[in-house]
Amino acid sequence: MFRMRGKTQLIMLVMSVMTVIFILYRMTAGDGQMHAAEKNNKFPWSPQKELTFGNRIQMEDINELSDLTQSPRHMLKQKAVESQMLSDIRRINAPQFKNQFNSGRSVLGGSGHEGNIENAANGDEFVERSGVHSLGPHRIVHLDLKGAPPLVSYFEELFPLLQSLGTTGLLIEYEDMFPFWGPLAGLSARNAYTGPNVTRILSLARSNRLEVIPLIQTFGHLEFVLKLRTHKHLREVPRYPQAICPTHEESFPLLKSMIDQVMELHPDARNIHLGADEVYQLGECDRCRAAMQADNITPRRLFLNHVSRVAEYTKDKHKVNVLIWDDGLRSNSIEELTASGLGSKGIQPVIWKYTPDVAASLPADVWERLGSSGFTTAWVATAFKGATGPDRYVTDISHHLENHRSWAAVVASAKAASSGLALGGPKPFPHIAGTILTGWQRYDHFAVLCELLPVGLPSLAVALTFLKTGENNVAMLRRQASDALRCEVPLAMTPSEILELGSLSSGPRCVFPGAGVLHVAERLHALKADVERVAAMPEAKGWATQYNVKHKFSSPFHIEQFSREVDGLRGHIAVLEREAKQALSEVYDSATVEEWVTSVMGPLFERVRQMWDGKEALLSVDEWPLRPLDGPVEKDL
Repeated sequence: MFRMRGKTQLIMLVMSVMTVIFILYRMTAGDGQMHAAEKNNKFPWSPQKELTFGNRIQMEDINELSDLTQSPRHMLKQKAVESQMLSDIRRINAPQFKNQFNSGRSVLGGSGHEGNIENAANGDEFVERSGVHSLGPHRIVHLDLKGAPPLVSYFEELFPLLQSLGTTGLLIEYEDMFPFWGPLAGLSARNAYTGPNVTRILSLARSNRLEVIPLIQTFGHLEFVLKLRTHKHLREVPRYPQAICPTHEESFPLLKSMIDQVMELHPDARNIHLGADEVYQLGECDRCRAAMQADNITPRRLFLNHVSRVAEYTKDKHKVNVLIWDDGLRSNSIEELTASGLGSKGIQPVIWKYTPDVAASLPADVWERLGSSGFTTAWVATAFKGATGPDRYVTDISHHLENHRSWAAVVASAKAASSGLALGGPKPFPHIAGTILTGWQRYDHFAVLCELLPVGLPSLAVALTFLKTGENNVAMLRRQASDALRCEVPLAMTPSEILELGSLSSGPRCVFPGAGVLHVAERLHALKADVERVAAMPEAKGWATQYNVKHKFSSPFHIEQFSREVDGLRGHIAVLEREAKQALSEVYDSATVEEWVTSVMGPLFERVRQMWDGKEALLSVDEWPLRPLDGPVEKDL
């Protein structure tokens, strides 16, 4: 114990009172800001269901904020914020992030939004630390037209939205939707765009300040060419119409003609993407084997020679930058890449990974190998849809957002390491020109459709918001994207949340081009869950099995209860099919509408039909045979 002077006691008392007042002020201010945000928002946000997806914290069934400082909702919100802050601190202090901070100190992540710029020396420093600026200034959205090509009229509505979300360009993969002519006319699909269609698309892009990069495959993924009788002889492996033979004397002239026609309709293009990903058959035909033996080269060098030849032709004739997918380069050594001359010729690899944990599957030395072998510019490729399953029809936004956030962390860490902050000193690092946000529509030419473009737009909006603003708090990203798409409730970040929002009976929740297609897909997802629920009913599992139907042997009492559920499903199906055709026809041609309804909705409809036929058969009888129902009866005489 010791005595404190009167003045000191007074100071301590004043400081204690001020601390209490400050705490009360911050708590009530937080509530006031939330009320103001809800009041000023364009659409009503439900205070009963607020999710912070980064930590999977769910806050629901919470009473409205009251005048009390420590209301139940406030305390739960405080815990959620604290959890988010701790998560951000752990992430920033992780080993892969430590090298990017010059001072060696951690920056308190807080909510992760732009208000946290005050935690860094300046705004640019904070965004660079978050990894967002590391992904380059360009944000290129990929339009995969080899499946479900939209009507040109849809682009009139879509392009302004993309531009407003922060898109700077489009990577258009035409495949067989390009209007080839002359000797190549047979390559185009029967519903391909016309020349005037392409001109109109380019005009719309230009009006919205979107640079167009055409993509044409020149090695793998040439199924649309090699499937045809006229070109099957150019396959690397006769059985598989996937990869072209690089040593066949007709291959290079064909590819040159395809490139020339694409460039003729894109006279203002400054860049072209020549594909070259997933070349699964390489160096297997007799021609290639003979060429490799004669030149004493490996299949890897055969790949590099072909890509170099096609790229050099394209650059020399059309004076454009050439992009290629990078996976064909990953297995090559620095010496092999340097000898190929791809880097010195200015070829720009696009490094793609679509997983939530990019670092786990991307070669750790990819940057050093590219930088050390002459590549001065590279791109990063993420995915906003079409990368979680070949038959998915709803998009898992959380998965794709984590892909983008993971890429930001990987590139930021790699840049820091290359700058000499890590052991070993500075290392060559290519300039990152930008990010290509891929949106695959088919996994390849023969695959079924995956998520349609309007279904993936919410995911794209979230990803673009992250890339454009540097916002790192998931709840804030969701809210900003929801506002941009004029959604009356927050976007469903995962397929399971679609079910929580009750999509089976409610109307569209957003207002953006193609929102009706999203609503149909979400309703189908909810209907599928309802079918599973009915199929799991005791009445279905115990009295409406295939065995029961085969013998028309069941209890009408139980089947009637099952029947009411099946009748409800059948009614939902009839309505959904009608609404699907209407919504899809506003975005797609009749061929795409028919394909989606048949391939995506069809299997579920067939399952319900079988349920309905089965219960009708079971209810058609009112007397039943003796048991046993199968096989001859053996009596013990």
